[in-house]
Amino acid sequence: MKKYNIVSYMIVLCIALIPVMVAIHVFVGSDSRLSHIISGSLASGLLLVLFIYVLLKNRREFKNTEERLISVLDSTAEGIYGMDLDGRCIFANKSCIQMLGYKDESELIGKNVHQLIHHSYNDGSSYPLEQCQILKSVLEGGNYHSSEEVFWKADGSSFNVEYRSSPKYLNGKINGGVVTFNDITEKIKVEEQIKYLSYHDPITGLYNLTFLYEEIKRLDVPRNLPFSVLVGDVNGLKLTNDIFGHEAGDKLLRKISNAIKRCCREDDIIARVGGDEFIILLPKTSQRDAESIKRRIYTEIEKEEFNTIKGGIALGIAHKVDPNEDIKETLKEAEVRMYKEKTLWLRENSIKQLDSIMKSLHSKSIREKLHSENVSRISELIAINLNLPNEEIRRVKEASYYHDIGKIVLDDVNLIEGSKLNEDQLILRRRHPTVGYRILSLFDRTMDLAVGALDHHEYYDGTGYPKGLKGEEISLLGRIIAVSEYYDFKTNPHGEIKASKDEAVAEIIALSGIKFDPAIADAFHRIMENEHI
Repeated sequence: MKKYNIVSYMIVLCIALIPVMVAIHVFVGSDSRLSHIISGSLASGLLLVLFIYVLLKNRREFKNTEERLISVLDSTAEGIYGMDLDGRCIFANKSCIQMLGYKDESELIGKNVHQLIHHSYNDGSSYPLEQCQILKSVLEGGNYHSSEEVFWKADGSSFNVEYRSSPKYLNGKINGGVVTFNDITEKIKVEEQIKYLSYHDPITGLYNLTFLYEEIKRLDVPRNLPFSVLVGDVNGLKLTNDIFGHEAGDKLLRKISNAIKRCCREDDIIARVGGDEFIILLPKTSQRDAESIKRRIYTEIEKEEFNTIKGGIALGIAHKVDPNEDIKETLKEAEVRMYKEKTLWLRENSIKQLDSIMKSLHSKSIREKLHSENVSRISELIAINLNLPNEEIRRVKEASYYHDIGKIVLDDVNLIEGSKLNEDQLILRRRHPTVGYRILSLFDRTMDLAVGALDHHEYYDGTGYPKGLKGEEISLLGRIIAVSEYYDFKTNPHGEIKASKDEAVAEIIALSGIKFDPAIADAFHRIMENEHI
């Protein structure tokens, strides 16, 4: 409203001046010099007022336009700065000031931008002003784009930047330039991570199958002959995953891969190409040197401490010595030899695997160690008293020692007999016969013992678990272990109950035909009368 009032006043004033000027001419005289002077002065004054008004109005509008432009520039996420033909900063928006770590625009205005923020490459080496592509593109009237340089902040640190520079024109002539930029440090990190993952195994950090194939193409040339290849397969990974979970399996893989890396040379290519399979490319490597690397890997892995089961790897070697040989055939040959090594390893180390599990279990609980030994000893005496064949007595003794191997999955609280357990803990505890069965079934040496682990919590009247078997549906191993375990459960000095031997024997006799096979309960009673247990 104010703008329109001023205009209205000016119009009224102009109209009002007409009769005034007429009156001057009438009273002073139309030909009088004085009348012309007065009229001219009034007209000039009016024109001057109009000129001042227009000037102030345009200035105000220009200032409003400038403020709007600055507001727009400050609202953008991109950093923007302008410079003159000498490279001095003439303006900078808020994002520019913030990204560069300055307090306000005054710290940039009038200073050479290249010397301030663009003076060095990302390795810290000097970036001469005469080579600055930003200033060069502005002076030559061209546009320039880069995403491979850095800008330097007020605190002396740098960040990866993507920028675009353009010349700025006034009246058709270049009078400076404008630069827009973004901090792309995080973007580059993400891209590098994606690139890393596309060629690396996320668990071990080794190369993956994709990268391996590319390297085979690159390395399979005559100058790299003899070209040796190692194919490896981790022993015990499936067992570790099944018993302890995939986190433990991943830890096993990392230990194996780190051992391999310590034994190989810098230029050797080590890749994890499957769940438990590794391939090692050894260019310019003779059979003797490859065999030496293989032995070093075996030795290094043997030194490793595994808190779960004894880990290992089977390695097969093959060599390409003729340029006309197909590298794929070399890989196949190495794989065949690896499987032979794996079979041999499993045959020689199955007991070591079991001993490793039992050692881990017994390290958690002194009671469990004594429990395994006591149950094995008592079960052997029962088997002897039942006049079982020698081979069956051996089987009873060993099955009784390993009967609780499935408890390896239990935590410390769950291992305490008689402890109060919540529903989830109770379910997990009742799984241990099944877990033990699965473990013992994996090895030829203990396959015939597995049923003892599975059945030792079955009751003669069918109220036990995990299957609810009844009477002689329960294996002989399971029925013998049930009696031996119950006795030790009651009398183990590291247990919670600590009943006397007589009390424990009396309970077993009382439960004959309910929990326990009567014939086995009787045999146990006989040995307790004659043996010092």
